[in-house]
Amino acid sequence: MNSNPNRFIFYVHLINFLFAFHTVLLSQDSSINSPCMPPSEQELVLLLQEITSLTQHQGLKIGGMVAGPFTKKTQTDYLLWLKEEVEKGAPAKRQVFKLSCRQSKWKIVGKGILPAGLTLSEKNFVDVTGDGILELLYNFSYIKEQCVDGCAISSFQKDSLDILYYKKEQNNCQNIDWNLYAPNSDLPFIYYQLNFIADPLEPRVVVKRFLKKYHGGTSQESVIKQASVDSSALLLVYHRASRQFIQPLDIACNALDFENGKIDIRHPAVRLADQHINKNPKQSFDIEGVYRAHFSNKDQVDYLFYTNTFQNSPTRPLKRKAIKISCDGTKWKVVGILYVAADFSADHIQDVNGDGMDEIIDEQVQFQENACTKTYRILSFKKRVGQLVYSHKNHYTSCDEAHILADQTDGETLGLDYSIHFEDIDNDGIKELIQSSNEGQRIFVYDKLQERYLLQP
Repeated sequence: MNSNPNRFIFYVHLINFLFAFHTVLLSQDSSINSPCMPPSEQELVLLLQEITSLTQHQGLKIGGMVAGPFTKKTQTDYLLWLKEEVEKGAPAKRQVFKLSCRQSKWKIVGKGILPAGLTLSEKNFVDVTGDGILELLYNFSYIKEQCVDGCAISSFQKDSLDILYYKKEQNNCQNIDWNLYAPNSDLPFIYYQLNFIADPLEPRVVVKRFLKKYHGGTSQESVIKQASVDSSALLLVYHRASRQFIQPLDIACNALDFENGKIDIRHPAVRLADQHINKNPKQSFDIEGVYRAHFSNKDQVDYLFYTNTFQNSPTRPLKRKAIKISCDGTKWKVVGILYVAADFSADHIQDVNGDGMDEIIDEQVQFQENACTKTYRILSFKKRVGQLVYSHKNHYTSCDEAHILADQTDGETLGLDYSIHFEDIDNDGIKELIQSSNEGQRIFVYDKLQERYLLQP
């Protein structure tokens, strides 16, 4: 073994941690562990050599090691962090490594940097996103020309640290005689505390901030005597699509919101839509846009939030989820859900019959073997689900994407090829639907009682 005394110290620390974690690992359900046994001393020697070459630092000491599901909930990895030497009176940044079992061997698969002034233990590793994978919650304090305090939530699910939330503050404290403070005492300025609140739809973290504001003095006694004390709390919610903890906007619901179509993931209506579409933990959707319309009645503004595209099977057409949300004067409410085509746009929201309420035009293409069907539907969205107002289908022997986008086909028509337009023929303020085909025209009249277009007798 190498005669370097620092390296020998590292081996002793690492082997001690290994024995401690043998008990933890063996007590876990073997069905969720990786196929590797806990790393042997020989494997640790090889890992140390690799860490030394990566860090170009010989004076390495282990700061700690913990086992758990960091990549996926069915896999156990190790997270190992180093305790670096103090440089020029200030602590250096801490390095952290992820060890995973790859091809029946423990390997370093990820590396990250943690801030100075950080103390870690097993209690810092918590599943705060509700996906069964552990995240790292920590706060830090250090002195380097200024007093620096902060907190963060990070994930090692990938092969590098992904910051889900980060907050850092600095305060001028150059005149304080820090020699009068105990080595492990908290700095007398800012302290953060992170508290996790489990919620299957929207995991939350409360960030509590305790502040002793420096006003003067050089000794510990004089500094604390003159300092003013304050505290505050901040609620953060987890947004799965962006993988970030965000601060929700605290604003009253307003029927004039989203007129510019911009989406802000902190907005209560956007968060409500996001929660509603992600009730099923096996599915994951994100909000891509919003349209303003009058679906429920002509005096009420509704907002239609639509998601990314998805497909139930390769033969089924791409579609999107659409959520109707309205402001009842005090709060936002989900008042409907339906599915729309992948190319859904503002052009597909129209008042087709002229009664002051908007309908949804839905066009989809269904592929079959050596054929395709183009479906045209008009849906009323007054209720919680879309109600069919009118539909027709055009059948062709073949379809390709270019002709579909151009609303054309090369294939031979199988049956009638329908097209429609709207016209107020009798000048009663309600438009009739004129259906044209190679057999001529037919007129459909909107029936208010049945809320659909019926063929004119």
